[in-house]
Amino acid sequence: MSVSIVTCSAWVPQGQAKANPEKVEVNVEDLKKIIEETETKLGDLKAEKDDDCDEGDDTDEDNVDEEQIEEVDVKPKVKLEEAMEIEDAPVDEQDIDKLYSFGTYDQEDDNQLNQLLTLKNLSVFGNPADDPLLKDSHDQAREEDELSEVENHRILPDDNLIAVGHVENDAAILEVYVYNEAGNALYVHHDNLLPTVPLCMEWLNYNPFQEELAPGNLVAVGTMEPQIEVWDLDLIDGLEPAYKLGDPRPNKATKKNRRRKKKTNDAPKKVNGHTDAVLCIAWNKEYEHVLASGSADTLIILWDLQEVAVSQVLTCCSGRVQSLQWHPECGSTLASGSAGGEVHIIDCRDGSSKRWQLDGDVEKVLWVKCKNGNYCLLASNDKGLLYSIDPEQEEPVWAITPHEKACTGIQVSSKCPGLLVTAAEDHSIRVWDGGNPMDLISAAPKLVVQLAPQVGKIFSLTAALEHPFVFCIGGDKKDNCFKVWDIRASLKVREVFCPRLGLPVDDDVPDKTRLEQQIETSEDVETRFMSGASGGKSHKKNKQHDGQIRKP
Repeated sequence: MSVSIVTCSAWVPQGQAKANPEKVEVNVEDLKKIIEETETKLGDLKAEKDDDCDEGDDTDEDNVDEEQIEEVDVKPKVKLEEAMEIEDAPVDEQDIDKLYSFGTYDQEDDNQLNQLLTLKNLSVFGNPADDPLLKDSHDQAREEDELSEVENHRILPDDNLIAVGHVENDAAILEVYVYNEAGNALYVHHDNLLPTVPLCMEWLNYNPFQEELAPGNLVAVGTMEPQIEVWDLDLIDGLEPAYKLGDPRPNKATKKNRRRKKKTNDAPKKVNGHTDAVLCIAWNKEYEHVLASGSADTLIILWDLQEVAVSQVLTCCSGRVQSLQWHPECGSTLASGSAGGEVHIIDCRDGSSKRWQLDGDVEKVLWVKCKNGNYCLLASNDKGLLYSIDPEQEEPVWAITPHEKACTGIQVSSKCPGLLVTAAEDHSIRVWDGGNPMDLISAAPKLVVQLAPQVGKIFSLTAALEHPFVFCIGGDKKDNCFKVWDIRASLKVREVFCPRLGLPVDDDVPDKTRLEQQIETSEDVETRFMSGASGGKSHKKNKQHDGQIRKP
């Protein structure tokens, strides 16, 4: 059964990528090193399996007899025909034969054939550049290929790179797309193989190994493994990440170790990284050397990228940590959402936190700037609910039911005021109007339109940084699991939001064929304010949803 799923994605700001990315030339030593590391990992995995089974299996080495191959002389032997005798020919014919050498024509052909069939003339050069007959043409063709390759890999000033985590059958791939809005272009620029399924990723420009800490172009990837890989997006055909965070295979407790722990009270060991899958990553744009990661091991780890080591471990979450986001204007404040419905706002200076309890498992958290410069925190869960949390209040302000299944994405437009988009596993995205200016503390957003991007269940939703109406969407549809979508394809979206940016409503409509792929509704979703919230309004109930709000 074939599988094609896009699990996560990250936009790269324009101007951050190199105009001419470098191509990695792999030599024999590099390949040898990678093979040795792979063999070591396989050996560690086998050792862990043997420890768990409390058995030691001896492996027998197979002896393979080498066959000796005798060299065979394959040099062809051609018997030459004897020269034709012309002594008995008439005098005039003899003169003509002597003049034109008719009698030796066959002999010359045989000599030429014998010469061509010798091994010396049939030799093949492993490298065409070593062939004296092809050297000049080969050098010219190689120069043309190199120039063409450089031109194909060139990144234009108005290009956006998009890092995408793609699972195709048994392969886990980090794909780097080029998106150009003006040219309506979208294609895979290059890709890298990942060790296992990618679950999350975050773009960052901090490279501790760069000279004078010059800004880089990297993406941190969390997978089913406990180790975080940081890849350089300016390298093509790279076999390894730029650096890694954490231990590759942390020691798991074996049966013998578990018995020892029950008998002895050993001091807790220093945490060097996660011990389970990494589910979320957040880069601190104010303190650029700080990266936060959340894992299925319930830990939140703050990494010091300068030292490539653990800086702080936060243990406030009781379930697996599924979403993290730094406060946009306060670099010491981190929001987290975890399984079991916990939402925490953490002060990383002392590790203290404030906690809210929601229904279900929290899927995503997102800071949103509202009017008067205040921020609220949006949180979605696996039951399709969306909550608004005011950090100054003890309970959520309001909750709505925008989707029928898990709400896996929340994004706010980077340029258009009030534009909020949610996505879910019910195959749909919904566009909301949060007001102009945005105010999601005193009022819930109004539904503008529901769209069906036709990518199957949606697992990833990311807003473009430079384009106010462009979002990239990842799903599980085999033949169409990734789409970069300009939601102005919807007339309702244009009518509500284009005037806010001074854009025409009817002109410059993007690809009209996309209009055939969407489902539009304008029915409102019921909104009920939680205790402690101002107002008490309630919007009309959507027939597609039950509208039941469960108080925390």
